[in-house]
Amino acid sequence: SYVISSSYFDTDGYREHSGAEKVLNNAKLSWNLDDGSKINWVTNYVKIHADDPQGLTHDQWNTNPKQQVPFLKQFNVRKDIEQTQTGVTWSKPINDKNELYAMAYLGNRQV
Repeated sequence: SYVISSSYFDTDGYREHSGAEKVLNNAKLSWNLDDGSKINWVTNYVKIHADDPQGLTHDQWNTNPKQQVPFLKQFNVRKDIEQTQTGVTWSKPINDKNELYAMAYLGNRQV
């Protein structure tokens, strides 16, 4: 059996320098083998970019609630994340009350 999903989100944001983008992919695949064992494989990937407009003082908000604070043009405040994870499990019943089970997984995250 399998389940696969993917989504994409993109917005310019309400304020200047408040846009965001997200890509998300997930998959789970399962196999029932002839010897009674089962294998599950799960993987996911996400990539996020988010600009951060920072907070405004009350006076700045009254002047223009969509503005960005002046230092943002100098520092370009934002967050970028890219993450991949994957894992596999194997199980096999050895009698009515016990089973063998093994798993392995790995991941990578860049911020």
